[in-house]
Amino acid sequence: MAEIKTPANLTQIAGADIEADDLFVVWDESAQTFKYITLGDFLEEFMAGGTLTRSTKTGTGASAELVAASDTRKIVYVSSAETNSGAALDPSGGTCALDVGMPLRPGDTVAISGKEARGAITFIASSGQKFTVYEG
Repeated sequence: MAEIKTPANLTQIAGADIEADDLFVVWDESAQTFKYITLGDFLEEFMAGGTLTRSTKTGTGASAELVAASDTRKIVYVSSAETNSGAALDPSGGTCALDVGMPLRPGDTVAISGKEARGAITFIASSGQKFTVYEG
């Protein structure tokens, strides 16, 4: 029997063995409800046939666009270099600030998928800090 992964315990499974038939709870936008989906189905649904494009972004100390809006994008990965200091993301595309954005600490990688990945995403980081961005 597959283990059900809920939003509450997803943060506890980082680095744990995850099998393709494990079940995850995801939001089904069209049905306006939560549904169970296997990891394999999730990857196929959100990444089927997709390729990732890599870019590098450099902080300036001010809020800046990380990625422009794209109706076809399914996922964005943002990775902060180990040598960076704190940074933040704003998946709504608004003016980003360290005290109200999604924190991105040195060495962290954040994935934004689904509908949220389609909009513009902004970030803020100290001048010269490097971020690797994959989108697809």
